[in-house]
Amino acid sequence: MKFRFVISKLANQFFFISNLSEWHFSCRKDYNQEWLKQTGPLSKKEKQVLNAFRKIIVEYGFKRDKNWKTTYLGQYFYCYSVKEAWGKFKKAVSSKEFNIINETLKTLQNRFEKIWDRKLLEKQVVKIKKFLNTEGSKNLFKDLNQTLGNKKSPQNFTIIALMSPRKGEGITAAGGANLNSRHITLEIPKLKNNSWELECSVGVLAHEIGHILFKQFGGLTVAVIEEVIKELKLPKLLPSNLQPKIDASSFLGELSIEFLVPFGYFAQKYFKRFNPLKFSFSKSNLKVLAENYLNFKENKSASVYRLRKLLVWQLYPLIVYQIESKKEFDKDFIKNIFDLAWKIIKK
Repeated sequence: MKFRFVISKLANQFFFISNLSEWHFSCRKDYNQEWLKQTGPLSKKEKQVLNAFRKIIVEYGFKRDKNWKTTYLGQYFYCYSVKEAWGKFKKAVSSKEFNIINETLKTLQNRFEKIWDRKLLEKQVVKIKKFLNTEGSKNLFKDLNQTLGNKKSPQNFTIIALMSPRKGEGITAAGGANLNSRHITLEIPKLKNNSWELECSVGVLAHEIGHILFKQFGGLTVAVIEEVIKELKLPKLLPSNLQPKIDASSFLGELSIEFLVPFGYFAQKYFKRFNPLKFSFSKSNLKVLAENYLNFKENKSASVYRLRKLLVWQLYPLIVYQIESKKEFDKDFIKNIFDLAWKIIKK
């Protein structure tokens, strides 16, 4: 696979404002806390425009049509140049919606300028690009495509580099695959060369590309997951005490990719410093996963992310056996895995 990185000020500005609006459960609240710490509390005017912005973004959401074309408004700001972005965006929304989004960006322009650091982001991209050129990294993406994709899978991806304000030990990148089959967003913090955090960040990138392969290519797709859910007679929604709220199809789709990266077998196989058995499944982390599971079973609020990670740990030997035995990661296998997973979490 080949990767082209794009550093766009407009994309970062949209991400900054979208995240501040907290329109979706995937918005990073810890980012907002850090940004407001750096730039000061929001004014009454800023809150008003963010609220108006939020209503519009929610209306379009992450929905897709039968041809997998998304309604997500972020696509215009992430995938196009400044001139193209505003032109295409204007055609996609009403004049009122256009004016509200435009006003929101202008109102928060000065605040964004205080946190925008192109040079710092460029340095982090260089580190990731260097790691992507290693033999281990190339083999990881080759294996990922063979497991989740097929010969028609895309081999060229554009990575939209976004600033992450997170910092310190144990901080890694985050990402998203909500645009199309060629573009990925990657939120990159300040990373050290030759660190496990850098390797894990590449694992996050692999995970997001796994989403694209999983959703549109290969033998394991969203449609297959939904078939398995029907055949196993699993409920469409997860128990209400799991946060954030998510449907069974999305939960099991995420789980399928997490079996591989960044917490699964491919990370163990190809990363020298980030070994999930040492970091993700260390003694202290396993204790946290157990506590979360017990809260879930007792109908207390529990993290859906930690529950998924627990299932990765529980089913890890079967994943390793399947891949090492060169058996297909197909519907029959995933059906057996999901059946076991549901028995673990069933109340």
